[in-house]
This record gives sequence, structure tokens and C-alpha cells, in this order.
Amino acid sequence: MSSGKIKLFYILLLTAVIPFENRINFESGSSISYLGYHVLHSWIGTSSNFDSRIICNDDSLNECTLEIAVPLSTFDSGNSTRDSNMLLMMKSGQYPLVFFKSEKFDISISLKDDFIIKGELSFNGFKKQIMTKVYLRNEGNFIKGNSTFRINLTDFEVERPQLLFIPMSDEVEINVELIFKDTLE
Repeated sequence: MSSGKIKLFYILLLTAVIPFENRINFESGSSISYLGYHVLHSWIGTSSNFDSRIICNDDSLNECTLEIAVPLSTFDSGNSTRDSNMLLMMKSGQYPLVFFKSEKFDISISLKDDFIIKGELSFNGFKKQIMTKVYLRNEGNFIKGNSTFRINLTDFEVERPQLLFIPMSDEVEINVELIFKDTLE
């Protein structure tokens, strides 16, 4: 076989093996926040500076995965001392990102109704399977997805900060709002 035919064979083989990938990136206005509790007060830390996308194997929008990577340093609670303490407790020098990758789901079916998404949350050097309900709604040319779930800091071996010798609650509520252009019709 000539070298030209071999190259053509490898190109055809690669296009058959590597599926077409459809990526949906999220818009500004997307945010992730956490709600922390202590007997004396509660607070919200929010990040709007993170990478997230839905990756689908093809144009049919089947077998999609959601990926989110949030740098811990991007969370802002409105109190710089609390934020720097959070970075210390979360070992952000060693584990600077919180990462989520979903199991596969069919986005075209999911757009018609709320759905449960499952995936792996990586945080503080530990991984845990989570499951949460996602609420979708159309708003003009955009689709907004919202989800709220809870994690326990001890599941990720996070040392809880204390105020007046009382540690903050082990449970933290996570709120996610992702916005993307409605190009799926």
C-alpha cells in the first residue's frame, strides 16, 4: 500500500473512532454558591468565575456529560478574613479546584422536564458520588438550570473552623445556576 493510501486509511480510521463532539458552554450570569452555618450566623460564598460545559457525543445530544471546575480562590463571602480562612481549611494550596463530572444523560429529554443528575464531586483530595435534582426553565433565548444539594464537610475530611470554640455546621448547602443559549431546538 502506498504512503498516500496509508495516510488516507489512518484519517478514515481516526474519524470513525473519534466521535463528533458537541460542546455547550455556559454564559455569564452563571454562579455557584455555598451556604455555611454557625449557631451565631450564616453566610454565602459565591463564585461566577469557573469553567463549565456540557459535552455531548454528537448532534443528537445523547450521552452528554456536565463538567464544572471551580477554583476555591474565586469564592467571595463578602468577608476577606473568612475567605482566607476557608482557603486554609480547604487546603487550597494543595487542592485548588472543586471538580464535578456527571454521568451520561440525554439533554434533549432533560429539557422537557426536571431530572436527576448523578456524578462525582472531587473536593479537598477526596471523591464522592452525588445525586441532585436539576430544574430547567426557558427564559427568552436562554435555558437556566438550577440545582441545590448538600454536602458534609467531614465526608471530604475538611477541618471545620470554629468561632467561640463552636465549630461551624458540618452540612453545607451548594446552589448552582448555569445559563446557556437555547440553540437546541
